[in-house]
Amino acid sequence: MKKYLALKEEFKDHLNNENFNYKEKIARAVEDYQRKGKDATNTTVKKGPRVIINLNHLRAMDSNLVNGMMRNPMAYIRALRDAANEVATEENSKFSSSTKKLEVGFDGSFGDLHVSPRGLLSNCLRSLVCVEGIVTKCSVVRPKVTKSVHYCEATGEVSDKVYRDATSIEIGLPRIDRDGTEMEDIILGITNSVYPTKDKENNPLETEYGLCSYQDYQTITIQEMPERAPMGQLPRSVDVIVDNDLVDVVKPGDRIQTMGVFRALGSQATSETSGIFRTVVLANNLKILGQDTTSLKLEAEDIRMIKAVSKRDDIMDVLGRSSAPSIYGHEYIKKALTLQLMGGMEKNLENGTHLRGDINVLMVGDPSTAKSQMLRTALQIAPLAISTTGRGSSGVGLTAAVTTDPETKDRRLEAGAMVLADRGMVCIDEFDKMSEADRVAIHEVMEQQTVTIAKAGIHASLNARCSVLAAANPVYGQYDKSRRPQDNIGLPDSLLSRFDLLFIVLDQLDPANDRRISAHVLSGHRYRRPGTDMAPEPLQAVAADSDDEDDEKKTTVWQRSHHAAATTTTTTTAAGGGGGTTQGDEHANDESDDGENNALAANKGTPVNEGPPMSQYDSFVKSLNSILDREKGEVDVSVVVEELGMDSDKVEEFVQRLHEADRIFFDGDTIFPL
Repeated sequence: MKKYLALKEEFKDHLNNENFNYKEKIARAVEDYQRKGKDATNTTVKKGPRVIINLNHLRAMDSNLVNGMMRNPMAYIRALRDAANEVATEENSKFSSSTKKLEVGFDGSFGDLHVSPRGLLSNCLRSLVCVEGIVTKCSVVRPKVTKSVHYCEATGEVSDKVYRDATSIEIGLPRIDRDGTEMEDIILGITNSVYPTKDKENNPLETEYGLCSYQDYQTITIQEMPERAPMGQLPRSVDVIVDNDLVDVVKPGDRIQTMGVFRALGSQATSETSGIFRTVVLANNLKILGQDTTSLKLEAEDIRMIKAVSKRDDIMDVLGRSSAPSIYGHEYIKKALTLQLMGGMEKNLENGTHLRGDINVLMVGDPSTAKSQMLRTALQIAPLAISTTGRGSSGVGLTAAVTTDPETKDRRLEAGAMVLADRGMVCIDEFDKMSEADRVAIHEVMEQQTVTIAKAGIHASLNARCSVLAAANPVYGQYDKSRRPQDNIGLPDSLLSRFDLLFIVLDQLDPANDRRISAHVLSGHRYRRPGTDMAPEPLQAVAADSDDEDDEKKTTVWQRSHHAAATTTTTTTAAGGGGGTTQGDEHANDESDDGENNALAANKGTPVNEGPPMSQYDSFVKSLNSILDREKGEVDVSVVVEELGMDSDKVEEFVQRLHEADRIFFDGDTIFPL
């Protein structure tokens, strides 16, 4: 590793490089600090300036410098910070008298060290990392002393003491002399946090509190984003320690990127010898992520398809049918879910009134009417959605809670499900099972979209801009049509008024409707030919007069061929393209008469025991599927006409039928698969 002076000179050359304009950034940061801050003798403790260094700029100058920075950040950050302070002093001579140092932070490309809390393993220790997550807890901001000044009345001398704790970036590094030389025999360690009361000659010391330097610090916890956590596993979290100007920058529910050093802190209990230490990220930069972190990544082809489909007059019906296609019926509920997933436009009026743009939907009805399955569908479609149940949720679990830090015993704010789902959706099943006190807790969230906490000396307001999709059962188990809807629902008016759409889902006692539902469910499980998304194979009826004796007889089994002709032992070829094969050569040779009948039937285009022949429409659908699979996308209708050798009017008739059935999209010239 390079020495301190060599590193500092390299960093100073980089900061003075006019191509990256860091001198102007440093000067601007110092000017902002001097304009907003106050002198050290004032009671207000000011936050020091910070300049952000892009790793890509360093990499363009010297890639080895960045590699060393990533894997041994402590020594490199100290040299870079001192180089930045020298440049700041050269740009602004008044800055040298300040008690605050210019801090440095990083952004840019972190490569394989850009991870989530789940990816922070032992190989990341003592490395510069970038961690993405959602803030779940924030402690209160506390000051800590960094340097104390003491006056000895007996000698008239003034002395000072520098304090370093386990979170200091200089722990384990050699001490730097006044001339910049590394003192290899003196390694900086953790100092005690007790003010000295006597000097070396046992003279009493007086602490000059007005000249002491303090620094704000705060501990936040970031958790793996819910939508990125593996199925069936709990999201991982990590503590992040921020100080100086980074405190109070984020709040619970914010999605952030944290750049800092991943480090293990020593155990507070000296008697423990387990070898397990607390790991934290010492942050030097925080970046709040926008709403686009949960949005879908659309390619140019996707955007073109969306624009093409949006021109349809029945676009709302198409989107409704595309939501939960495995569920039969419920057309209006599906359209409501589609609108809820899209969301509306929120408005902030000039008088300060906030009009929410999120839609709240409640479904109440009989059991076994696909209410819970609707919730599961919304969970799968929404980029950010959190699921919970009425029985397993509490009011503070949905909103926010004030907890006690087990290490520092400080009070801190912990975000609930609705705060974590900010700019997303919360799905609550068994909504009627929630207690009255827990339901009251979400009144503010559903209308004002904020969570206000005033407990244990903490007063805060958190954003909870999410839509609520809830499902509940009637009071009496089954919906009683003889009673009013209010009596069946059993929820107070104050809560019902916060739902924009309320659907009553009934189980219709109609045999014909039950048959339609069962047919729809079975169609999703029936065989489909490989490489096609079209209609499933028709169901084969079982003979009503079959008995056990028929099972013992040899049966001729026919199967459709995927090719123009079947190449097996006994084959019959149909003009329409359907061939047949017999199972068992002995049976085929003995029954010659049946073979003649089979051949005769094949010449007429109807194989024996196969059922009705494939219609021209079905044959066209199969051929069109093959063409779309081969082209891997859209195909011009003229290509289909030329390749199949069919009449153009007939082709357009079949294509229009598929278009109206939402199996393809046809704009008059081009066929698009759906």
